Amino acid sequence: MTASNTRNVRLQRAYDEPTPGDGHRVLVDRVWPRGRAKEQLRLDAWARDLGPSTQLRMWFGHDPVRWAEFQARYHAELAEPDRAQALDALAEQARQGPVTLVFGARDPERNQALVIADELERRLRMVDDGPDRTGPVPQSGDGGGTIMTERTVPDRDPRDRSVGAEVGAAGTDREPTALATMRATLTVLDALVRSAPVDFLERRPAPDEWSPREVLGHLLYVERLLRDRVAAMVADAQDSPMPRGAPAPSPAAPSASLAEWRQERGETLAWLPTLGPAELERGSVSPRFGRVTAREQIDEWAYHDLDHLRQLLAAIETDLYPWIGGYRRLYPPPFPAASSADDGQRPSRRCPPGRAEKATRNPPPAAFRPGQVVR
Repeated sequence: MTASNTRNVRLQRAYDEPTPGDGHRVLVDRVWPRGRAKEQLRLDAWARDLGPSTQLRMWFGHDPVRWAEFQARYHAELAEPDRAQALDALAEQARQGPVTLVFGARDPERNQALVIADELERRLRMVDDGPDRTGPVPQSGDGGGTIMTERTVPDRDPRDRSVGAEVGAAGTDREPTALATMRATLTVLDALVRSAPVDFLERRPAPDEWSPREVLGHLLYVERLLRDRVAAMVADAQDSPMPRGAPAPSPAAPSASLAEWRQERGETLAWLPTLGPAELERGSVSPRFGRVTAREQIDEWAYHDLDHLRQLLAAIETDLYPWIGGYRRLYPPPFPAASSADDGQRPSRRCPPGRAEKATRNPPPAAFRPGQVVR
């Protein structure tokens, strides 16, 4: 028997013998355990749809290096409406008595049953912390893809929230936008880079813009920088000076940078929801930006993701723009400063102010220079 940290939720390999105290036994594998008969498992239910998708299961392959990112991706899958509803029902069962999650994996420390147990624990903890609430309640507790159900929320300070479940302006618990954004970036960035031709990843869309390769190297550098920065903030109750980041290294090959960044982001998403309200209000002092709290730094972290996703999307637009014919009248060129004079097909209206002003006031460096301190 493998114990979980949930009071009424237990974990057991399918190849171990059932015990009288198992309670409600549920198989949480998508595939039936090889060599085990139905009579041997003594199941009360088979929650096949709670198992990780075939694509995710095959990608993971029980590789310890991929465990952190597997958890992040699997939590996102469990936030889908049908799965969230199944988890709600299973949590309700656990409130009534013991529930044993049966799994076939050999590794008791890295398997999907542990992630499911964590989801159940969060649901049980939310009920224990506020049994008389109504209003939207996050049903996915790992910081991504929240599904809401109704319960009441008493009046309280809207700043009194953890990263994992914050209180919105209407007094309702909701998934913080920052964590949802940071989790979504995992999927979006992976899809963009994997679908792009190699030459595109190395090419600058305009003279003063980074190539996708340079963007990926920068994201990896900033991921480590900001995680260390937030960790220093929450560890120190005093407003210490914000340390400068180490010099940025030269960007590696796009595939290598993406793989490293995915692993780092998985670890980040596993850690951030553990921070409490008091820790999030701690901060440090930047000579440029003044006092910055850990909460503000996390929000800026997510905004930074979006800023560079926009940069990558604009690079793709640059490749597509010459081929859309007369439809160019509908859209401004992605990088106006790098475009040739209007040929009659280009739109006469100006580029949206935010993009044009950013390009003129604060252009990115012409090169990603080794040793450059970006932040």
